[in-house]
Amino acid sequence: MSRDSSRRELSAGILEEASSWVIELSEADLDAQQRGQLDRWLRRSPEHVQAFLEISAAWEESSRLEAPRGGELDALIARVIAENNVVPLATSKPTTSVRREPRSRVRRLAIAASVVLAVGTLAWWARPESYSTRIGEQRSIALADGSVVQLNSQSQLRVRFSKNQRLVELSRGQALFEVFKDASRPFIVVSDGASVKAVGTQFDVNHHKQGIVVTVVEGRVAVTQPSAAQPMYLVAGDKVTLGSNVAPRTERANVDNAVAWTHRRLIFDDTPLTEVIEEFNRYNVRRFVINDASLEGFHIRGTFDANKPERLVTFLSQRFDLSVVETQEEIRLTLKNSSPSQ
Repeated sequence: MSRDSSRRELSAGILEEASSWVIELSEADLDAQQRGQLDRWLRRSPEHVQAFLEISAAWEESSRLEAPRGGELDALIARVIAENNVVPLATSKPTTSVRREPRSRVRRLAIAASVVLAVGTLAWWARPESYSTRIGEQRSIALADGSVVQLNSQSQLRVRFSKNQRLVELSRGQALFEVFKDASRPFIVVSDGASVKAVGTQFDVNHHKQGIVVTVVEGRVAVTQPSAAQPMYLVAGDKVTLGSNVAPRTERANVDNAVAWTHRRLIFDDTPLTEVIEEFNRYNVRRFVINDASLEGFHIRGTFDANKPERLVTFLSQRFDLSVVETQEEIRLTLKNSSPSQ
């Protein structure tokens, strides 16, 4: 699917804002503050870039444009071209009808708008963006292509889009991706060497100490490990666990349980206590510490509020013969009548 065939309808408000910027450029040089404002406006949404592009094309297409007077336009173009990452834009016919302003307001617009747009467009699609969350923090991130990422606590990702692909690196933590469909630019999530490729789908990637867990909520994805010759194809309801020391393990998943963390609910089904502790420690400054190696083989089943670690303490104390030592920084777990591990 090409970008033209997947373009979105632009609102009157966005078109008016784009027109205001184009007119501003046509009538005077922008100072540093104004250029910063324009840069931020272009980055705020791909619709802003699209509106600027279409209005620029409309001006260029018009045969009624008067020639610019004096050397003002040439000077502006020379200054912009002297900057980095500028490429010429090919002239194309507008894909939507745009009301033209009086000619007196757009004399110096056509070429200047195209050059400035080239800078803004390249910066928008090529510059990487980084996002992270602290302990207990969750974020919803709207990406430039229309995709949405729910980023879990203590997570970090980096986004780089190009004209050929949309690349996201999840270096730690967990994220739920709702991918905007664009077959011409696959959406690829890379985490600890593994990659998840999608076009338009929804899936969860959990990067924890034991490895990478990918759960498909909707659609279909291709999962590839560095050592694998062929990708694994997963459909909605599939889950695969990838680890450096074990073979990939694919199974059916409870999708609601897998994304319950977006509502700060932690659901465990025969889960090792070590993984349970790791999950709770994502959300709470006072950390759980397993102070007894024999506890690592214990498994937990239940539903908990991520922000209420005291509920887990009560649960463990009722079911196991534990000694719990609480300080301001830690909650230490040890089996009674057992020597703490060193």
